[in-house]
Amino acid sequence: MLRDFDPDRPDKTNSPHTVDAGHFQIEADLLAFTHTKDGVLRSENWTWANANLRIGLTNWADLQLLIPFHESNREKDSSTHSTDRASGIGDLGVVLKTNLWGDDSDSAGGLEFFVKTPTASHGLGNGKVEGGVIFLVDTKLPGDFDFGFNSGVTRGADDLQPFLGVSYRF
Repeated sequence: MLRDFDPDRPDKTNSPHTVDAGHFQIEADLLAFTHTKDGVLRSENWTWANANLRIGLTNWADLQLLIPFHESNREKDSSTHSTDRASGIGDLGVVLKTNLWGDDSDSAGGLEFFVKTPTASHGLGNGKVEGGVIFLVDTKLPGDFDFGFNSGVTRGADDLQPFLGVSYRF
């Protein structure tokens, strides 16, 4: 008997549930847009066909390939009126998700090990390998609500960064 479908999207935390052994799951954004402003810098990012391909390796582990098939970035400096643009494929991410408990129940925990490889087109990525480990927890709440918790550490291009993420979904 197969487990219920439990994608990591669209919320901001990843689930500790894995894809059943021998099965394949695709999660994708058809189109995503982000806009940020930091002082005089304004950035816009469009991503098309951002895919998470998940392959069930065992009943407690899956392998994921995170592929941003096309990105288009624009950064504008309002003080100098200069604009930088870049587009192409983004960095490839590789994730090994392991479930530690509860893959088949209402409360679950797991670990996610990830590496970002520098495969992005010129001007999109930082050209560095980055990675980390995330502790994942998910529990069902009354009604149709879930509570997710992620905490971990990432090794960025220049430093080690702890983080915490909390979300609910229904």
